[in-house]
Amino acid sequence: MTPWIKLRNALLLGASALCGAIPGVTSAQELNLAPGIAIGEGEPLEAATEFRPERVRTLLKSIHGFTLPALVATSTGVTEILTGFIDDANEPMVVRRQAVKALKWFPTDAILTFIEERVYVAPAGLKHLYLQGLSGFARLAPQRVEAVMAVAMEDADITVRYAALNLSRSLGPSTQAASVLRGRLDRELDSRLRKAIEERLEMR
Repeated sequence: MTPWIKLRNALLLGASALCGAIPGVTSAQELNLAPGIAIGEGEPLEAATEFRPERVRTLLKSIHGFTLPALVATSTGVTEILTGFIDDANEPMVVRRQAVKALKWFPTDAILTFIEERVYVAPAGLKHLYLQGLSGFARLAPQRVEAVMAVAMEDADITVRYAALNLSRSLGPSTQAASVLRGRLDRELDSRLRKAIEERLEMR
């Protein structure tokens, strides 16, 4: 069995395990890996066979960053571990932030639901990261991503509004997204963000 097949099987198993842990989700959706991620290329790593949260935590803290192949090679049940870290207020913020970043590699219905249930009440720093990661979910559920973007576009924190604008780019020529941006344009006080919104609307 090639490293790619082993890694894909491990990812699907992790998604299935997470679905059972999230209320209202009973089965895993087919895993659609985010475009541009070269799994196994240059990193012939074997998929993990043990559940090792502490190893995932160490990898997330790495000063050199981490890759999807390395993450999957570290432990089984990666999505369960990542979501557990995010919800644990006792985890260092660096671990929680890195775990949120990693969610982009698991664009399933279960993970999207997890994000939707937390993004609106998250601190600005985590909210910004959730929005960044949601671009990988635009093809899975564009209307749900649009709904999150619309709320974030009204956030009091300007970095969150910028993140919402960037998220809108993943939605392509969406009429609903454009309507949200036009509505914000009339009320946006920051001149740089207003200009960025205008440029985004002109590119449709």
